[in-house]
Amino acid sequence: MSHEEIGVLYQCFLAKLVEGYQSGTEKDSVFAKQYTDWKAAATGPAKPGVHSNRYLMTYVNSVGFDAYVEYKPSGVDFPMGTVIAKESFKIRKKGKVKPGPLFFMKKV
Repeated sequence: MSHEEIGVLYQCFLAKLVEGYQSGTEKDSVFAKQYTDWKAAATGPAKPGVHSNRYLMTYVNSVGFDAYVEYKPSGVDFPMGTVIAKESFKIRKKGKVKPGPLFFMKKV
């Protein structure tokens, strides 16, 4: 599938993906209820790679967004309080989407 086709497919199931992420307990879903208001770090999901062969869509809170999108090869120093969220999913045969975990990383 092309990058554009992946983007269209992502938009089609995004609401269901977010609903699943936000269905946990209040304690478990604090960031899950916030991350959709953060800025996307890319125009669409990244191709599968090191994260168990999943597509990833990355969001970053306002604290660390500017540092994240600098795209330095090394030496990035994220401000304290930066939170990065990564939605994940796989695309099975015939375009069927399998949701994956929602990953969070926080600079403490």
